[in-house]
Amino acid sequence: MNTIASVNVIFERREDGGLSVSSPDVAGFILSHWDADLVLADIQPALETFLSERRSHKVTVRPLKSIREVLVEGGIIGESDESFAPLIHAHEKRQLVVCAA
Repeated sequence: MNTIASVNVIFERREDGGLSVSSPDVAGFILSHWDADLVLADIQPALETFLSERRSHKVTVRPLKSIREVLVEGGIIGESDESFAPLIHAHEKRQLVVCAA
């Protein structure tokens, strides 16, 4: 039987223009890098690995909407690597759907 749950993920701009990601729902889950694209690419596989190990079975993670699209629309990151000027320093909460099989 599959279980569907949502996981809140917090995106925060770093002082150096990079991006950090954490989750109040997944203790110890933190990603951070000066290259926001690398962080965005790592969120789904990192959460899958982290949650699969904790639950002792395969967990599949799917975003409700393109994470990059949401962050660009919200002004958290720019359209490309070259436009990573500090746009905002506030926390932005976004949700990912976690399907535990």
